[in-house]
Amino acid sequence: MPSKLTRVNIGRLRHKIHIQTLSSTDVDGGGQSQTWSTTFSPFARVENVYGNERLRGMQVTPGATHIITMRYDSRITEDKRILFGSRTFDIVFIDNVEERNHKLILDCKEIK
Repeated sequence: MPSKLTRVNIGRLRHKIHIQTLSSTDVDGGGQSQTWSTTFSPFARVENVYGNERLRGMQVTPGATHIITMRYDSRITEDKRILFGSRTFDIVFIDNVEERNHKLILDCKEIK
């Protein structure tokens, strides 16, 4: 059974987010066009970072503006980005809590 830290409180995952992947395609003239496309859309908890600290008192990655908590998914990597409504976030750091593959805490930076 997962520890209390690694358990995901499903009721708190009320925000639908979209995980996007960057893809490149060749265009006429020898260049490349890059586009973001949605890979999958899980539910998550999206929170602002206040005072650059998590509620548990742990430090967040410098520059992080939001913490996104979600169920573990091996497709999440730092080269992806997150679309939440009309807002976009880069993934700065991924914490696979206790390496148990139950819960991910993502330090993210909003792209303005």
